[in-house]
Amino acid sequence: MFTSAEFDVERFRYWQGQKLKSRDFRDQSRVEAELRWWHNRALHNSYGVRSGLRVTAVAGVAGIGAVRVDCGVAYDCYGRELILQTVREVPLPVLNRPAARVTLIARYRQAGKQGMCSSAIEDLELTWISLARIDVTDGVPLAQLSYESKAPLDALPNDVVFPPSLAEKISYDAKNKLLIFVGSMTAAERDELLGLSADTDFQGAIEKLFEQSQHVPFLVQDFTSPASRALARPRVASGATVPGDTPWEPWIESAILFREREIPIAVGMQVSIDTTSAGFTEEPCYFAWLEGTLWSKTNVEFFPVPLGHIDSEATSGFRFRLWMPNLVMLLGSRLRAANRNFDEEFINFAREQNLSVCWIGIQPMAILAETCADPDISACEE
Repeated sequence: MFTSAEFDVERFRYWQGQKLKSRDFRDQSRVEAELRWWHNRALHNSYGVRSGLRVTAVAGVAGIGAVRVDCGVAYDCYGRELILQTVREVPLPVLNRPAARVTLIARYRQAGKQGMCSSAIEDLELTWISLARIDVTDGVPLAQLSYESKAPLDALPNDVVFPPSLAEKISYDAKNKLLIFVGSMTAAERDELLGLSADTDFQGAIEKLFEQSQHVPFLVQDFTSPASRALARPRVASGATVPGDTPWEPWIESAILFREREIPIAVGMQVSIDTTSAGFTEEPCYFAWLEGTLWSKTNVEFFPVPLGHIDSEATSGFRFRLWMPNLVMLLGSRLRAANRNFDEEFINFAREQNLSVCWIGIQPMAILAETCADPDISACEE
């Protein structure tokens, strides 16, 4: 979300009896704020709405007269807090040219207007922008107003050519078969469009657009503000079972005997690892290995093979398995069969050798395509 940049971290020190100016306190407040913002960017995916800031329409004389923004907290892409402590009404934007949609954004108040050097708690600015694409540097989008009216039309008549005066307001979407008008249509504009063609479907679509356009603008219901996450760095956790007291159990698989009867066969040992205390929210990447003294010269009947793998990965845990194949060993001049009763011998062997399972889980962070450039920090005047 944020591209690293060089900056100077200052530490203020004072001596007994030193006279301080108001600028000293502002500088110290600014440095503490910068460190907090860097913490928000480095540790948290802070961009978005944390709580509140719900936008609702306020009725006016004809349709929506303003929007009401409830109290809440958000963070911009620089990690700065956007705090709204009182309910605020924002008037509708004044558009110099037709716009299909305008977006209400919350942003940090610009320098010179209680900006970077301000110590005020509430440095939130609510404004409308009509850009087709909202960049993270513009602010945190809270709601959208739509000025579009749509009417279904299978095909635009061949004789219809929209006049230049209405070319920016009306268009035809051939893919979705919709006639679209931006803004409020006047009676004179309706009559001018109706005179373009005698096609009944076209005239019906114009009448429908005229009726709908009398109720614009309206809040887009399916618009969703970006949400701020509490923790965004890769979540890493590790752990280990108790050496010599790991709850091993046989690893049983089913086999078909003579294509008729299904019988259980022990192929190794396994242990279930609980990772709920790590707090993973998505399935992490697990890494596990066996710890302890694996080989013992005194036990020739049991010859473990360290062929382990991880199974049944989930946010709450996984299963660590050891494959125990039957082996034939040459000891001196005699052949000895090993691991014939490993499901009974392994538990005692693991206790004697203090075997345990160590693991690491890593939940990666989703990489966002947007990046946020460094803020323009203006110098504070005394």
